[in-house]
Amino acid sequence: MINIQSVYKSFNGNSVLEDISLKIDFGQIYCLLGKNGAGKTTIFNLILNLLKPDKGHIEIFNKANNKLNNNDKKRIGVLREDLSIINELTGMDYLFLTGYLYHIPKSEIEQKINELGLFFFGKDIGELNKRINKYSFGTKKKTELLSALLSSPDILILDEPFSGLDPLFSRQLISFLSDYSNKNRIILLSSHNLNYIEKISTHIGILHNKKIILNSPIEKFPVGEKEKFEDAFCRITECDENDKIPM
Repeated sequence: MINIQSVYKSFNGNSVLEDISLKIDFGQIYCLLGKNGAGKTTIFNLILNLLKPDKGHIEIFNKANNKLNNNDKKRIGVLREDLSIINELTGMDYLFLTGYLYHIPKSEIEQKINELGLFFFGKDIGELNKRINKYSFGTKKKTELLSALLSSPDILILDEPFSGLDPLFSRQLISFLSDYSNKNRIILLSSHNLNYIEKISTHIGILHNKKIILNSPIEKFPVGEKEKFEDAFCRITECDENDKIPM
């Protein structure tokens, strides 16, 4: 599981997260919701030990997240919102580099690229032989998604996975993630597209005013009678019309 205990985080003396406690169990597809700037990416970076909390403790696989060994890290796949992809490489070279860093055998890398490449790219799989700096944003995201899945991770962390993807592929991704999820895996994601989140999530958390203000199974999310999911989110976070999350 991912276990966050009483975590605080500030930048330059400004508090951004206060007393964050959250347990995410295997078998869950957990979506963290919040307005822009609420701190969702900061929580992801804290989980991944890319940032250090001011106070508090984070565990992954029942270990402190700063004590994970290489085998533990191999069990975690990540898609960052800022796409930390290497533009000077071809997509294929980038994927092989990722595979080698995970110590995946060459034959297994080739098999994974073929299987996942056909899903993510279909008849356009030849795009992987082009340099990444020629890719559209959506193609870069597909390549990075493939990279995150190369090691068949038990924990998959996706920061805004639907951003920049066309509706057809977004629906395909929902289907893929639903099939990928099982009792031995965690999928943790954030998204501003509440229509997709409502379809895929098993659990929802809302981050607002530096705190987790709601943590609930999707079936217990407090949607009122004749109220849309988006409207319930806005009511809970006190949105006005200009703040509504785009669908």
